[in-house]
Amino acid sequence: MSTIKDVAKHAGVSVSTVSNFLNQKGNLSDAKYKKIALAIKELNYTPNLAARTMRKSNLKVVAIVLPSLDTFYSRLYEGVFSILDPQGYQILIKISDDNIHKEKKILQELTVLGVVGILTVPVAPEDPHQYELLQDKKIPTIFVQRKSPTLQFSSATINSFDTVKSLILLKLKEKQADRISLIIGKSHLSNEMECLQAFQEAYVTATGAKASSHQILECSALSDFSFQSVFDYLIQMSEPPKVLFVSSKTVAAVALKALKLLMIEDCEIISLSADRWDTSLQLNASIGEVYQESLALGVTSGELLLEYLENPMVFESRNIVVENPLPQQDPPFKITQVKKILNILMLKSESSDAIVRLSQGYSRKSGYELKFHMKDYVELQRETEKSLGSASSEYDLVMADLPWISSFIEKGWLAELSPYFEGNLPLGNYHSKILKAFSLEKNALYGLPIVGTIQFLFYRKDLFENPDIQWEFLKKYGFALRPPINWTEFNIIAEFFNRSENSSSPVEYGTALNSIAPTGMIDEFLPRHWSYNGHIVDSNGNFVFDSAENIMAIENMKKSYEISYKSDEPLWWDDQFKLLLEGKVAMVMGFASHFPTDADARAGSEHYNNIGVYPVPGDKPMLGGWILGINKRSLALEESFQFLRWITDNKHAIPCLLLGGAMPNIWGYENARVKLHFPWFTDMKAGFSSSQTRERTVGKNGTIIDPFRVDTIIAEALKKVIEDDIPIHEALSEIKKELYIKG
Repeated sequence: MSTIKDVAKHAGVSVSTVSNFLNQKGNLSDAKYKKIALAIKELNYTPNLAARTMRKSNLKVVAIVLPSLDTFYSRLYEGVFSILDPQGYQILIKISDDNIHKEKKILQELTVLGVVGILTVPVAPEDPHQYELLQDKKIPTIFVQRKSPTLQFSSATINSFDTVKSLILLKLKEKQADRISLIIGKSHLSNEMECLQAFQEAYVTATGAKASSHQILECSALSDFSFQSVFDYLIQMSEPPKVLFVSSKTVAAVALKALKLLMIEDCEIISLSADRWDTSLQLNASIGEVYQESLALGVTSGELLLEYLENPMVFESRNIVVENPLPQQDPPFKITQVKKILNILMLKSESSDAIVRLSQGYSRKSGYELKFHMKDYVELQRETEKSLGSASSEYDLVMADLPWISSFIEKGWLAELSPYFEGNLPLGNYHSKILKAFSLEKNALYGLPIVGTIQFLFYRKDLFENPDIQWEFLKKYGFALRPPINWTEFNIIAEFFNRSENSSSPVEYGTALNSIAPTGMIDEFLPRHWSYNGHIVDSNGNFVFDSAENIMAIENMKKSYEISYKSDEPLWWDDQFKLLLEGKVAMVMGFASHFPTDADARAGSEHYNNIGVYPVPGDKPMLGGWILGINKRSLALEESFQFLRWITDNKHAIPCLLLGGAMPNIWGYENARVKLHFPWFTDMKAGFSSSQTRERTVGKNGTIIDPFRVDTIIAEALKKVIEDDIPIHEALSEIKKELYIKG
């Protein structure tokens, strides 16, 4: 292994110069920087103080890489610990989240750290390239729970085949064959494939034919990331299953929760183990538990690794199988029928889809059919104005964007909800900023929040922390590369990452901006507008949009659009995040509720785990959100209220999030598990305090000008400036004429 002296000699510089390079100290010339960087690359030198300390102190460190710390893996770790700890080994635990990119990074770090052995529950045991580094470094490695198809590595697994087959045969005698379903993790994993083969073999034995593909679901083995797949699988069934066999105890808990939310009671869940994922629903139903010998698996794995560590020269790869016992079974659930109808007008969005999915449970419980009418943003605004403005009772509940709420209340379109709550308003469920912005103050209540979010800066940490990129930036601009703290810095960094300006940039563009008019452009403008202390009108109602502050904000925004990602079609929030995760841009500003949270997004992007979250430049993010209100003319006011109260209950906050929604209940934002997988939620609650909302713009007649009209007027003028159709001063004149004089 190369040393710092080797690097210095290879580069033709002193050891202290290499040390300055590594610690980013001193004033290195460009030539010396490139020589040292090249020497490090050619010698494959990796400095690591922790590894040096371990070697000097003769520490024997073994790493165990687990998908999670759910009960199964906690017990597995206990078994490993019981074998290796008495032998003087220190055990380092790493969590892969069952993500192939994260696992690869972990294994790279462990080889640098100098661990003497590794136990891993592999994410891709069939991929010969995923673990070749461990072979190259000759690190003793044992696969646990999932075996290598080529015996490339020794493994310790549990025999689930006989157990699953016996169980399914038993159930086929009791239940209708097409009402039994199987939920497994990804079938390329040996333990999941074993369950699938046992399930199919049992069907062939009992019926002479294999089970239908509709009876089998593959999903993530982690509970938080399997929820959406399991939920949607149950929704699409014409008849709910009578028996759900689940290969993972964490996913069994997800299935139980999904059944509870969908009010499917007559279904028996049987799992290879049992665990309660989330206690918020106060689940009373139980899971038929098939006990797995996870502790014994840990003991066997530890013994196998210890043998490898003590006899590396003569150790031979093999798979050791731990036998498993038979299952226990528990009582079934029941189902109700759908009869009546509520019509609900909503925005076509991922958050709305989450509400629709959750609402399936309410339909089963109440007997009401819920008809959702989905519109895009502009269509929704027009349809709402048309329907509510004509006093129509066509829609019972309507979804309203934050800037529309005050206007809707003023026009008397929404039913006042306070009397229905009988004095017990749910104000404690929400952050004070949400309460104020959504008109949930005092005793007046005209709807409840179903989406609440703020803007963040999402950026590629691996780019911002890359030493070569940091050096190039420092050399060019004279200050350190970091997530931008103001809008001038934002444009500098965005331009630096543009490949047209910097041919060595690893991304095409520095940023991508929302260009949908009017909403997207307003969302890009207002954080700049607030950061520069701009206003539309002053405290006396005078038009002040043509101030020096707003001119600076517009100039900055124009520059941002000039250097941002170019597209034939206008970009929406989801498009921006897609570009970030595809590796085409270095940073974007967007609403946290639009950042993809599902397992497919994590698994499909090698950059997902490199995304950092930071306050928007100027720290004046927009507060975004929607309420669900009741049409004052609805013929089903009481029924609409009952549904509204049900869907916004605290217990639905986390399932809503996992389905792609963003219900702003405090309980959801403060949940530790949510913070673990969606780190920006750690800052969400604090971010509400610094978030901003649109000004109320009052016209000459003293009434509030429709906020959507305000957005449209400003956005249309800004678009002309950005496209160089008119200068800024002319745009300001247009805004004043359309907004202030005519308003």
